[in-house]
Amino acid sequence: MIPEQHHTHHPALSFWEHLIIMGRGAGQVFFQENALTGLFFIIAIFVAAYHEGNWGVGIGGLTGLVLSTYTAILLKFDRDLVKAGLMGFNGILVGCALPTFLNPSLTMWIYLIVASVAVVVIQGFCMSILRRFSLPSSTWPFVLTGWIFMLAAYHFSALSITGLPSARLYTITHLNKAAYNILFMHIDHPFHDIALQFLHITFLNIAQAFLLNYWLSGVIIVIGLLMNTRVGTLLAIMGSMIAILIARIGYLSDTAMLDGLYGFSATLTAMAIGCVFIPWSRWSFCYAICATIFTVILNAAMVTLLSPVGIPPFTGPYVLSMWIFLAAWSARAIKD
Repeated sequence: MIPEQHHTHHPALSFWEHLIIMGRGAGQVFFQENALTGLFFIIAIFVAAYHEGNWGVGIGGLTGLVLSTYTAILLKFDRDLVKAGLMGFNGILVGCALPTFLNPSLTMWIYLIVASVAVVVIQGFCMSILRRFSLPSSTWPFVLTGWIFMLAAYHFSALSITGLPSARLYTITHLNKAAYNILFMHIDHPFHDIALQFLHITFLNIAQAFLLNYWLSGVIIVIGLLMNTRVGTLLAIMGSMIAILIARIGYLSDTAMLDGLYGFSATLTAMAIGCVFIPWSRWSFCYAICATIFTVILNAAMVTLLSPVGIPPFTGPYVLSMWIFLAAWSARAIKD
């Protein structure tokens, strides 16, 4: 005889509550359970979409956010997780990623819908595995989903790939020394040029967390962050600036550095370690600096690793660094 199952019945959510959940879902990309902050992030996405002439990024982001959230509701994921926006932020990232790397078509939109649903299932899988280690899944479901669907896109003739790096063994690209000289205080350039370039890349790094190639979107994201967390905002900016300095010290690819591709994972790591998963303190601040530096190095390593298959690391460097440093932090209490 099958035992009787008892289900907890929750009252239906109002339209306003649905909107708040969507806002929180966008906000959770930067760990913010704040619908107004999330609204600023959504505005930032559409500003970049307008600037780049690719409205698919904005529409795709919203589609991914809505579909992943309602998929989680239909699959009866924990109601508190859904209400906090924690089942929507991976969806919005997937929704931004696919139109960035694939040309718009009916097939692409069907592909995006499938990916937005799949990311919820993958998130559930990641959560069930990682809870054993007391580690958050964070954006890892987005990374896995992005990799799977980007790799598969090479085999679907109906999908036209536009922005993925060509599959090749990684080689060092020619450095634009002029760009580095302007950015890093070469004596031949006035200070205001240096400051403007530095600020431009600082905000671009932050915008690239949503795969947005527009510095003004980074400014809007920072404003949204500032409305909910001053410490988190400072850590995000710090992480971005550290990434720029490490890129200069190591003379990393100038194109990637100037496009903000070495900074967005570092920005997320600085926040995650500095005040989100470890309580804010002077020790967590120092630890966050170490984690951020490591993230930039890991980012370079993952670019080398993934170049032969022609896919980007997405936020993989952030997630792996976050796991490593959180596990090490917890291990302090372990006795051999």
